[in-house]
Amino acid sequence: MALGRLEPDRPRRSTLGRLFRLLLAVAAMGGIGLFAFQLGIEDERSRQGRLADETARLAEANRQLAETGQAMRSQLQAAQTRLRDLEAAVGATPRISAAAKDLMPAIEKKLAEGADPKRLAEALAAIDKPRDCEAPESKRFLVKTALTGDGPNTSVGFSNGIVTVSGQGATAKNAEGRPEAWFEPNEPVTIRFTQIGGKSVETAGKLPIHHTLNLGQSEHRFSVMASARGFVQVTSERCKIP
Repeated sequence: MALGRLEPDRPRRSTLGRLFRLLLAVAAMGGIGLFAFQLGIEDERSRQGRLADETARLAEANRQLAETGQAMRSQLQAAQTRLRDLEAAVGATPRISAAAKDLMPAIEKKLAEGADPKRLAEALAAIDKPRDCEAPESKRFLVKTALTGDGPNTSVGFSNGIVTVSGQGATAKNAEGRPEAWFEPNEPVTIRFTQIGGKSVETAGKLPIHHTLNLGQSEHRFSVMASARGFVQVTSERCKIP
């Protein structure tokens, strides 16, 4: 009798078990879904954080780029201003005439020889003034060569011996190519001007040669040109420096 009463409960327990297992499965799936959702939220938050950091970095880079661009524009404006100032200065500078350009080599030569720039400027300023000069002196001497040495008539003195002039040249050759006992006037010669005390200067080139010496308050102008065979003629003019 008792067993007969228990039989109807068995299907009910089976149904409840299946329902319980279903609920457990649903709960498990819900938990997994919630966990996945939470992971998605965390990932999104992380992505949003990275985007915010990248946005801030780009904003800072853009700010620095804008500052650099402004600085470069300021530098460009300053350079353009300096360029305009230089162009104005160059435009205001007097142009050197062709005649002045012709004088520059002579002026540079004098300065290289030790001429005082101030005295040179004074001499140029005094060109149109009357010159106080002594009568020119003209003398001649034998030009030495590799075959001849010092001897009579190989130098001449001017202004009471203040300046002595001598020279050296290339040996002349005859039609057969043999050396002669005099210099070749068509080749360059070296002329030496020796002052009292032994100080000397030389100038070289083809004849005629012109040279100026400033000694004390006097200016000595020399002109050297070919003369009789073996000789050169030297003319000296002594003038007071203004």
